[in-house]
Amino acid sequence: MAKQDDYTRYTIRIPTDLYERVKAAAGDKSVNAQIIEVLEEKYPAPTDFDRDLAEQIVAELTRLVAVLRDPEQTLLDKIQANQRFDDLRAAFYRMKRPTLPEENPTED
Repeated sequence: MAKQDDYTRYTIRIPTDLYERVKAAAGDKSVNAQIIEVLEEKYPAPTDFDRDLAEQIVAELTRLVAVLRDPEQTLLDKIQANQRFDDLRAAFYRMKRPTLPEENPTED
């Protein structure tokens, strides 16, 4: 387990029936561990920015847009392209952006 300094204590109130479902889903884990696992899946930490990967994602997104616009593609192809597009777009937005240097305003 990580150091206590790596955590923020936050108390919430949830309906009893929801708590019981979370407790049951946790199995051998603690309820807290179960909640953290679910939150990590729903809200993954940003990944480091990788320019090559970002360019690959943009190229694949561009290809998928062409599939979606092509009237010759089947409905199944378009549904699959749309799902892949959503997954890639989400991955792209999870990437940390490089820090850009701040502009130095010129004095008039």
